[in-house]
Amino acid sequence: MGQNSSEHQDDFQKVKEQLIMADDIVIGTPVYWSSMTGYLKTFLDRFSDALDAPLCKRVFLIIQGTEPGDAIPYITNAIQQLCRRFHMSYMGLATNPKEAAILHKPKVNI
Repeated sequence: MGQNSSEHQDDFQKVKEQLIMADDIVIGTPVYWSSMTGYLKTFLDRFSDALDAPLCKRVFLIIQGTEPGDAIPYITNAIQQLCRRFHMSYMGLATNPKEAAILHKPKVNI
């Protein structure tokens, strides 16, 4: 009985395993009260505590809301810190379909 049973009542372990296996990671959040959702904040905290190895993945960020401008610096900073910690490449932010299309285009090396 040494473990708290509430730690195992969700799908976090399955999600973590899927992230480890993924080629790219897309993180999306609506803006709530000038910040990311509580669900995303909790996920970032748990993920940071549960992983101890570099992921070496590309990360794309999508922020959506009526006026996400106030939240963008805070959320972007949190995701960039996560990327630095786990050796992931932050690829950029999209707040609308046009920006998402630009992020989606493959980069051409010249």
